[in-house]
Amino acid sequence: MKTTITLLLLVGVLTGAQAQSSFQPYPTLDLNFAMGFPVGEFGKTTNDAGFGADFGVYFPVSKRANWIKVGPQFMVLGTGSDTQRETQEIEISLGGQVIDVIELPLRIVTSNTLIGGHAVLRANAPINNPYLEPYLQGMIGFRRLATTVRIFDESDEGYFNPDEDGEISNSTPIEDWVFSYGGGGGVQIRLNKFIFLNLSALFLLGGEAEYYTKEDIKNFQFNFVGNNYTSGSPDLDPDDFELDATPSKSKTPMVQGNVGITILFSPEMKNQ
Repeated sequence: MKTTITLLLLVGVLTGAQAQSSFQPYPTLDLNFAMGFPVGEFGKTTNDAGFGADFGVYFPVSKRANWIKVGPQFMVLGTGSDTQRETQEIEISLGGQVIDVIELPLRIVTSNTLIGGHAVLRANAPINNPYLEPYLQGMIGFRRLATTVRIFDESDEGYFNPDEDGEISNSTPIEDWVFSYGGGGGVQIRLNKFIFLNLSALFLLGGEAEYYTKEDIKNFQFNFVGNNYTSGSPDLDPDDFELDATPSKSKTPMVQGNVGITILFSPEMKNQ
């Protein structure tokens, strides 16, 4: 209920503020370092903080209402990773007969990521200050929670991949898309004619998702189920590995903090 009232107040501010002239009357680009923190039901399931990037491009709705901007925003956060090393016995066959058994050292890298995309409505606060411009914004879009597993052949012979990186499998055992909406605010501080320091905090509500936590991926158990590979052309398939794990499930509200810069695309830039 409190969240609903907050969002309604935000919408009222965005739509009911008196018209004014912004000192950023042209399109702007935000480039931010982003930090994400689970809260509410999400925070009770996991305390995995995410770190990454947030960027957006915003356009004035008109010359007169240049204090209102709209545009797309995207964010990418890494929320945990883990590396395991295992050695598996692989049977090599020729003509249906096992001719060799090799010890295959493997490096298994598991990563959790959170990406999002939102449509943003931003309104500058009605104050008259040449160096400081606060703003509020509303957002609506999506978020994707995913776990990626990459498996590398670390044998000197490069049995399954002779390339330098040795990657033999790249799979996503779980991913979930959720509806996302919310809002927040920030302040932009003028550094020069075209560059501003940007500080902001956002609150995002999210639908229910299944996901692995950072603690989950540290305890992953991988079972190798492949065998009987042909001499001269071994082929390792992602299905040759089974993952024994149970994902968590909850709604996904979060708080996001941004620190970065805003670039103003002014016609005066051409003369610099």
